[in-house]
Amino acid sequence: MNFERSGRRWKNQRNGPLHDEVRGGKRILGRAAPSEAKKRSILNCLPHQKTRFDDQMEDRGLAHQHELVEKLLDESSWYQQMDALLKPLSEPLQATTPLETLRALIACMRAKSRMWR
Repeated sequence: MNFERSGRRWKNQRNGPLHDEVRGGKRILGRAAPSEAKKRSILNCLPHQKTRFDDQMEDRGLAHQHELVEKLLDESSWYQQMDALLKPLSEPLQATTPLETLRALIACMRAKSRMWR
């Protein structure tokens, strides 16, 4: 690579100039944002994981990876919240997983209520 000193910043002749940016009160030296979207994956995964990811995108009707990543992060957050609520009930219901706990809880509710029958 051919680097050239330009004032106080280094410039990479091959990949374009560097620029200063302020984030959260800190000055960061980085690459200028590209003018168009990159044509590569945002994920670095194994082939079988990529297949699962692509299947999820197709099942949900999503066109962009970032849309699925956002949904998966949201669902992970919901799962963690539900897990925290169900955890105290797992021992009395003799369940080992959150899904088993939920099934046992629903079964208890159905057994005690006419509305669930």
